[in-house]
Amino acid sequence: MGLIDDGFRFLDRWGTNAASLGWTALDVFGVHPSAPAARYDVMGLVPLISGHDVVAITITSATIRRTSGAELVWLRRAQVGAVPLWDLVPADLRL
Repeated sequence: MGLIDDGFRFLDRWGTNAASLGWTALDVFGVHPSAPAARYDVMGLVPLISGHDVVAITITSATIRRTSGAELVWLRRAQVGAVPLWDLVPADLRL
């Protein structure tokens, strides 16, 4: 599975709940514009799912359960400097 599949699965299962809790597009799909895979401080939830399962969400967090059974708790916070995944521009096209 890839990032797009993770996004679809999250929206299908949790999208309505996330919206009712006030989650934004950046909370779910945000990334740093020049280091999208490296800057965890501005990374939304979906880029962290990596084929695993979101098992709970609250107004402040989401829990991802890895295949090993380990759980990662992502804390929702302001995504200062983030852009949604769909606004990324390939590095060779940036001005």
